Amino acid sequence: MCLRDGATRVRGDDAKYDRKARHPARVAAVILGCAAPLLLVLLVDLAEGWTAPLRQPVLPHIQQHPHPLVQPQHQHRRSPIPRALLAAFESLAPPSASTAAPTVSVRRAVNADLPALADLCTNSFFGTHAFGEGPVIFTQRAAIYAKVFSQLARRIRIEDGRECRLMVAVDTTADNAGEIRGCIDLAVHLFDKREERFRLTLDEMPEEGRKRYSWLPYVASLAVSPESRRQGVARELMREAEQLSKQWGYRELCLEVACCNLDAMFFYKRLGYKILRSDVKGTGATVVEIRGFYWRVLPVEKYVMKRRLSGF
Repeated sequence: MCLRDGATRVRGDDAKYDRKARHPARVAAVILGCAAPLLLVLLVDLAEGWTAPLRQPVLPHIQQHPHPLVQPQHQHRRSPIPRALLAAFESLAPPSASTAAPTVSVRRAVNADLPALADLCTNSFFGTHAFGEGPVIFTQRAAIYAKVFSQLARRIRIEDGRECRLMVAVDTTADNAGEIRGCIDLAVHLFDKREERFRLTLDEMPEEGRKRYSWLPYVASLAVSPESRRQGVARELMREAEQLSKQWGYRELCLEVACCNLDAMFFYKRLGYKILRSDVKGTGATVVEIRGFYWRVLPVEKYVMKRRLSGF
């Protein structure tokens, strides 16, 4: 029997086969409906982890510096210093320092250093990519690398006439002469003496004046390649930053370090730096969580550390 739409009516055993054919489709539809909320949560989580590193600047004072194309980041509520962690940090003995003489020389960064410098910063502050980790992490790291490259290029361009310097440690050995082993970013910013924190979004002295604020040199970032660590490279970079700060006429040098980076905290403690207080979240320090096939980059709390420079 023919229907008006041209289809044939199914009768007898053929109808049983037709119902069986439609059964897998129904099961798939039910499964998809149940899994849809979970897939939505996963996609949202993935989007946050994917875009977070693009919102977190490698050079905080550049990204947060007042600029027509850059909007200041929102300030988050202050969180208290974890006293147990501070007590443990003060009580534990720092690891022994390397006595090997550094085989690097420190100089000012130039545009020709940008590819290697961006790769060093991406590896140090976010991570590397292995082939087995898949295309998602590869794509995330490529986007982060491009963002870092752009920030570093802008960082080098604005140095003329400003109290800021991006420096690199270059290998001096015969086999690897000229290779970049580390970098340090030094700049002068307003320091709030009342709250003991930097105001990276302020470019001029506020109305409160010098009773509350002062200009201080600030190490925004320090990175050393994995194969060059514990060889005196970081110490040499810090020494150059301290010398340059004294040449600019400053008696103190400050820095910020993630509260979870105990190795860095011990290193700065050996150099004479002391913790002032915990900083707010979301101003540059990040930690990368590897969640299977993608990265999730989260902001972490930081400590402000300060040292009085010798010779004053």
